[in-house]
Amino acid sequence: MIDLHLHSHHSHDGEGEIADFCQRALELGLVEIGFLEHLDLYPLDPHFGLHNYERYLEEIERARRDFPELKIRMGVEVTYLPGIRKEIQETICLRSYLLRQLEIFLSLIHI
Repeated sequence: MIDLHLHSHHSHDGEGEIADFCQRALELGLVEIGFLEHLDLYPLDPHFGLHNYERYLEEIERARRDFPELKIRMGVEVTYLPGIRKEIQETICLRSYLLRQLEIFLSLIHI
């Protein structure tokens, strides 16, 4: 069994360390988990600019070392709004450092 939509303390609506999720996943018998931390790109969003990609990556890499028996995927969840299309493209498509590490990308459309 897998769970590919988890939010840790790296998202405004999540809490808990990534390692805690990994430990619980193993207790539940999961073989794979994926984190989709919010990447808020709309300047008027109260959570705009809070995502710290480097700290998120460091915690994922540490969890992968500490839990080798668990497949841990790294991703982001971005809300798509027509007014921020350029920001989404620049952040996701043009910053290759981000794409090299991401395994899951979820984009949501809010109407």
